[in-house]
This record gives sequence, C-alpha cells and structure tokens, in this order.
Amino acid sequence: MKAILGLALFMLAGCASNGYTKFYTAKPNSAELLASPNNEKAPAQPKVLTVSQQNAKSTFEDLRRHGYIMFAESSFYGPASKTTNDQAIEQAQKVGAALVTIGISYHDTLSGTNSFTLPGAPVTSTVTTNGNVGGYYYNANSTVTTPGAPQQYNIPYSVDRNDFWAGYWVHQNISSYKFGGQLADLPADVRSSLHRNTGVWVPVVVVGTPAFLANVMDGDVVTKINDQDVTDQASFRKQLEQFSGQPVTIAVLRGNEQLSIKMTLH
Repeated sequence: MKAILGLALFMLAGCASNGYTKFYTAKPNSAELLASPNNEKAPAQPKVLTVSQQNAKSTFEDLRRHGYIMFAESSFYGPASKTTNDQAIEQAQKVGAALVTIGISYHDTLSGTNSFTLPGAPVTSTVTTNGNVGGYYYNANSTVTTPGAPQQYNIPYSVDRNDFWAGYWVHQNISSYKFGGQLADLPADVRSSLHRNTGVWVPVVVVGTPAFLANVMDGDVVTKINDQDVTDQASFRKQLEQFSGQPVTIAVLRGNEQLSIKMTLH
C-alpha cells in the first residue's frame, strides 16, 4: 500500500520546474536599464523583499524613491509545495537583479481522487487427481497458481495552489541623477487635466538628488529649464546634459499652481 501511495504522490507532483524562470517577462526598456553605467553592481546574493497586495503600492513607491527601478517580472500560479523563494532568488541572480520583490497569495485548492487498478495477489490451490493405470488405482495431489482478482485503490489528494509574482530591480547610484526624478512623458490623464501636450511628468523624486533637495514633488510637471521649453522626456534629458553641473531654474506645474524652482544639477 505504501508503494501505491508513493506512486500517486509522484504523479501529482510531476516534474519540478522553476516558474519564476518559465514565466519571466522583461519590460521593453530592460536591456537599456541593465546596461546603464549608472547602476550599482548587483550583489552576488540579491536582496529579497516580500510584499503583500495591501502594501505593494507603497513599497514600490518607496523603492523608486531610493533609486530602484524594476526591469522585469514573473507571474504565474501553481502548486504551493513546488515553488520556493529560492527559485525567485535563483532567477534574480541569473538576470543580474540587485533586488527581487516576491508576492504570494492563495488561489485555490485542487482536490480529487486518483484510481489505480492492480493485479490481485496470486491464488494457489490444491488439485486432487485419481485414476486407474494397469489395474492400479492412484490418488495424487498437486498445486495450481492462478492470477488473483484485480484490486482497485482510490487515493484522495488535495493540492493548494497559489498566485506567485516576482519583480526584478536594478539600483542606480544616487549621484548619477543629474536632476533626480524618474521621468516620463505626460500620461493621458495629466494632459487632459492640464490641457497641454508638452512637458515632462515626474512620477517619483529620488531621495538625496538635486530635485529632492530643491523640493520638486512627486507628480510635478516640468515645463521649462532656464527659459527653454521642455517638450518631452527625450528632449529634457538632452537639456539636462547641456546644463550638467550648473545652477538652473525650472518652471513646474503642481496641479494648477505654477512654480519657479532653483537647483544645481549634478
């Protein structure tokens, strides 16, 4: 019976595989991020941070404020017993991540019964034979072995399945930020609310950078730098190179308020 149970568990387990590797998806700019000279060297053992659905948003915002940028993720669901944090760390090491964030939540339980039919134990019986040979009577016993009746076994199983998610992050050197915000072109809702197409949105200001020290805030929109119009993210990066290391004045929209902020770029 133990052998039968072992066979059932083996069939349920299947072949071990790393879901974090199998379902790994890089973001469109991942190659650029990983190749950036501004990245700090990833440690041999990536940092690991477990997040929940409740604190994920605030945790990710805090990571971005401290110079972390996510470049890829893994997302899948499967048996809880087959997936470990070590598998996420293994994938993080493989792709050169400085940090891996891991989220796990219960999905469902798969239950059922596996049926196995095996041959029954052989049955040995005694056969008596008698007769007459040349006037002599005889009576002889012999044994005969026949297959036993098939036996069916029903093995119940219950497998918990979880949703698994991992994010892979690089960490950039704070001194590499000329300005200090993670920049983006204006999202549709910001364009609509401000009634403008040009400018650069600053979703996150990184702690310790010129923008942070000059009190640029998350969600500000930069419209000018030293009286030059800021059109989009690409042109603003070129302007930051132009004024690198210099004191500048930027024009910022904070909601409907227009501000003039002075800072010295790195």
